[in-house]
Amino acid sequence: MLKEVWIPSANVEEDALEGIEALGEFPLSLEKLAVVEPDLIINALPDNQEAYSKIAPTVHIPYWSEQYKSPVDKFLKIAKYTTGNG
Repeated sequence: MLKEVWIPSANVEEDALEGIEALGEFPLSLEKLAVVEPDLIINALPDNQEAYSKIAPTVHIPYWSEQYKSPVDKFLKIAKYTTGNG
């Protein structure tokens, strides 16, 4: 996602992305994902759920869904999972 088309227009400072490990395109590289030893994987595509869950606990939050009325709604859902309230 480091190459998403919206990043240049999001006013993200160049150094804000430094040190973020690129894990490949979708599906993510399982080898690279395992190396970073994630505590939680938030998966936008249901196809890879089983493979990712072998590396770390994995939740599916669709990239796009009518369930989320705004990016803030999706952010709040992610926050619940990362704080243990999901």
